[in-house]
Amino acid sequence: MFEPTNKFEEALLKSFQDPSYTAEFLHTLLESEIFFIIDANNPNLSESAFLTGDNVSIQHIEFEGIRWLPIFSSLKFLLEFTKRNCIYGRLVVKDFFFMCKGAHIILNPNLEKAWRFPPEFVAVLLDGSFFRPKTIRIEKPTTIQVRIPPFPPHELIKSLSELFSRNGDVIAGYLLECYDPEKNEPAHPLIGLEVIRDYDKILGDAGVVTQRITQNKYFVDFTRVKKGDSGVQGFMIEKIKPFYKKN
Repeated sequence: MFEPTNKFEEALLKSFQDPSYTAEFLHTLLESEIFFIIDANNPNLSESAFLTGDNVSIQHIEFEGIRWLPIFSSLKFLLEFTKRNCIYGRLVVKDFFFMCKGAHIILNPNLEKAWRFPPEFVAVLLDGSFFRPKTIRIEKPTTIQVRIPPFPPHELIKSLSELFSRNGDVIAGYLLECYDPEKNEPAHPLIGLEVIRDYDKILGDAGVVTQRITQNKYFVDFTRVKKGDSGVQGFMIEKIKPFYKKN
């Protein structure tokens, strides 16, 4: 697809090739520098230095009826996109996102695959909530039916297994399918995680990868399991063969 020229592009390329690297890429993204085009006519290629109080007009592009601010992972990609000399700026991504809150932002629009960051995505990346587990509070006693999935989500299993294999704190992952018989909703995956430590961080990264795979087309629930558990968690760890097990 392209030859990476920095660590940011290495993480970007991995995220294109393997969804299990999605969380790693987004963490890297926020701390990386990007280039952007300053909306001004200047025959000389130069980098603009910003001072407090400066007003900077950033060039945008029209795509699918939306105004996007294009950003680039390297000067090489910027120049390939503009095909001319221009004035450009350079900022750490989280600073650029903060400066451009409310805007639609697209990374390397000249690539066949381009990460898009609509305003709501930018907001949850900046406040960190995108990486935090989302919990549901059950207000009344509820009966949940569980079963071994007749049609396992193979792409999700593969990506999560790849993610867990790079984290020594994940002991095993278990998969069931659950549904509430009182609700007219399809069954959805329930994944049990047996971990040594850092459950919330592991769960957050797993949630990011899951969202990339499912595209919010179906729910996926997670629960922590450990030896000695009862109920569904105990059933998982005692009766279900893990789809992932630490070597």
